[in-house]
Amino acid sequence: MGHRHDDILIRRLSRRRLLHWGALGAAGCGLSLSELLAAESVPRYGIRPTADNCVLLFLDGGPSHLDMWDMKPAAPAG
Repeated sequence: MGHRHDDILIRRLSRRRLLHWGALGAAGCGLSLSELLAAESVPRYGIRPTADNCVLLFLDGGPSHLDMWDMKPAAPAG
């Protein structure tokens, strides 16, 4: 009973129309998301946080990830 309606819908739905509808949906979500992000960027209490410095650490010299996690339990150690 419902199969005939589904078959008609599938026949009418072309790849181009599906991509068109998907693009329109993504654009609609993008427009509403931009308004939400703009509302979140406004400071709530009038205090704007600023960063004067940034600390970046490079920690070299640790063991390799291959040495820390071996997926072969029957492999010889060492």
